[in-house]
Amino acid sequence: MIKNLKLLRNIGLFDSVSEGAKIDLGKLTLLYADNARGKTTLAEVLRSLADNDPSLIAQRKRLSSSGDPHIVIELDDGSKAVVFQNGKWSHHLPNLAVFDDAFIEKNVYSGLSVSSEHRQNLYDLILGATAVELNNQMDALVSKRENHTREMQTKGNAIPQSVRGALKIDEFCRLPADPDIDQAIRNAESDLAIAKGSEEIKNAVEAVELDTFSLPVFKIDEIEGILQSDLDILETAALDRVQKHFAALGGNSESWVREGINRIIQAESDASEQLCPFCAQPLGGVSLIQHYQSYFSNEYAELKKAVDALLNEINAAHNENVPTEFERKLRISDERQQFWSRYCDIEEFAIDTVAVFEAWKNVRESIVSLLSKKQLSPLEKINIPKEVKDLIEVYSTHIKKIEEVNQQITNANRAINAVKKQANSAELNKLSAELDRLKATKSRHSPEMSQLCADYLEEAQAKAETEAKIEKIKGELEQYRKNVFPKYEKGVNDYLVKFGASFRLEKLRPQNIRGGATSTYSAKIGNASIEPVKANPSENEPSFKNVFSGGDRRTLAFAFFLVSLDQHPDLAHTIVVIDDPMSSMDEGRSLTTAQLIRDLSRQAGQVIVLSHSRPFLHRLWQGAYHAESTALEIIRRQQNSSTLRQWDIAEDLLTEHDRRRKILIEYLDKGIGEPREIAQKIRFHLEGFLRVACPEGLQHGDALGKKFIDECQKNLNRPTQILDEAKLKELESILEYAHKFHHDTNSPWENESINDNELRSFVQRTLNFTRP
Repeated sequence: MIKNLKLLRNIGLFDSVSEGAKIDLGKLTLLYADNARGKTTLAEVLRSLADNDPSLIAQRKRLSSSGDPHIVIELDDGSKAVVFQNGKWSHHLPNLAVFDDAFIEKNVYSGLSVSSEHRQNLYDLILGATAVELNNQMDALVSKRENHTREMQTKGNAIPQSVRGALKIDEFCRLPADPDIDQAIRNAESDLAIAKGSEEIKNAVEAVELDTFSLPVFKIDEIEGILQSDLDILETAALDRVQKHFAALGGNSESWVREGINRIIQAESDASEQLCPFCAQPLGGVSLIQHYQSYFSNEYAELKKAVDALLNEINAAHNENVPTEFERKLRISDERQQFWSRYCDIEEFAIDTVAVFEAWKNVRESIVSLLSKKQLSPLEKINIPKEVKDLIEVYSTHIKKIEEVNQQITNANRAINAVKKQANSAELNKLSAELDRLKATKSRHSPEMSQLCADYLEEAQAKAETEAKIEKIKGELEQYRKNVFPKYEKGVNDYLVKFGASFRLEKLRPQNIRGGATSTYSAKIGNASIEPVKANPSENEPSFKNVFSGGDRRTLAFAFFLVSLDQHPDLAHTIVVIDDPMSSMDEGRSLTTAQLIRDLSRQAGQVIVLSHSRPFLHRLWQGAYHAESTALEIIRRQQNSSTLRQWDIAEDLLTEHDRRRKILIEYLDKGIGEPREIAQKIRFHLEGFLRVACPEGLQHGDALGKKFIDECQKNLNRPTQILDEAKLKELESILEYAHKFHHDTNSPWENESINDNELRSFVQRTLNFTRP
């Protein structure tokens, strides 16, 4: 607890106030001050002490002083005094909770609006000291984790990158030992060498499969069939006669005769009679003409066409470019064979192209010659000579040789495909990475690296344990948050009920936003739900600004503050400062506020209440435990300065009637007081008593005298009786004595001597008469 305000120097209206050192503050301390006397300054001093915010002091430096603020506050626990000097506190009191305008503006609202910052600060207020402690633990663990991270970086840097290669430090240190590491490295190097050689395959022009070969074939059966073809419609004798005639006619006679047949003239007199195209003589009876017409029939034409087609086909398939194209293909194949032989076993093959195409040429020329002859004499059957068949057999041998070569090429391509599969770049990268890993594994378990890695892994384990604790506290914070908001809402509403507020809090809950955690809530008035936190409400829209009165807003803020204290885990050691709790609040909430503060003073370590309202402080004092309570006031010392003094609030609470009774008792018991002043107070004391006890006879403004006595006598023994006869008689006797000292226009009475025994007797009779 704060014991006293030992020194207030050069701050606000306090120039150099040390009177507070003589006034020990109680468990409940009330401080009264008129406006502009320094109450707010004192509240700011206590807030500065709570928040360790020197700027609050600097802003209130005394204007008329050249010295800096100097404040000394003594504590009752015997510890060192808290001192503000040279612009800072010697230490601050975090167990100070202050309710003032700054609390409201920071946590609840500012002016007539509620901002996102208020909602965020309210979120922190709701979480309270328990969450603050968890957050402090979290901060300590986060700081510890950062230290682990720095240590890990230092210990990791001691492991050269040249040793660990592309592996991260954590991966390197966690590599398991391998007893056969040297053999594994040798195997990996071998696989990688093969793979690197295969990389050339992917990019080389020659890196394609080998092509098979083919030679153009002669369709001997078809050729022989054409050569042996004739016309069945001609008899052998007729055919022989026609061919002899052609022979007698000489070269190209067959073509000449065929053309002539097409020019035979039809006789005009007989459509069936034919005429010679040369002499126009009738041809009837000429048998040779009939043989000609059979010879040159459609079948003849088809035969000629077949011979021509076969000859053209052979010329196309066996053209002069065939050897050249074959040689080019063979050369390409040889280049590919040489390339692939570096990566796989390929059976060599050889083709004697000179012999091949010499045989091909001989067959080609022989066949073409036979078909050309057939072309000239289509109906002549031509046999393939033996020497030509021998040539065909030689060429067929070369074709079979090429088929054997093609099988070799097929086998070679299988080997080539296997090599190409190994040349996959991903496989190469994998082999390279595996070799690096194996080499790193060997380095990792060397004596030097083993110790460095052990140090690093030990730090990593410590960091992991710290992170596990952080996650645990995060979970506790989240669970606490789920529980505390409903409790907080209920607590606020309980206080609003006690204050007789017309509204209730609802939907108080946490809300996660991009900038962090915040709180949101709404208020309910009747059946209407109002969002105090809504920004920029329209003119006619219900809002915090236009629905809540100043008293409502402060009542809500005070309820938030009280619930935050209810949630405080160490309220018994907390100093609570409340500045003007009744400011803007309805007088109807005064009693409840006083009751709540008195209850709070029994639970908290200390409660300090500052107020401009004497009646409120009176009410607060009346129900307090005075043995543990103190009252102070700030008074004017000079025109522009203030000081502290003890406030006799008990005396201040007395009415004039009580005060006169006290004076009369003190004179009666102790002889204190000037006798003439005591005598003058007798009538006033009687008058005050009767005005309350008999209002129907002595109204406000009437003096106690003959009028009242007459009224009492008139009503004696009636239902409207004011005083009974004995009381009335005693009153008349006392007044007769008292009136001697109340003749304002007759000054000689002032010189009438006063007998102490007589005065004491009438004082006693007055006290007896006015006893309730």
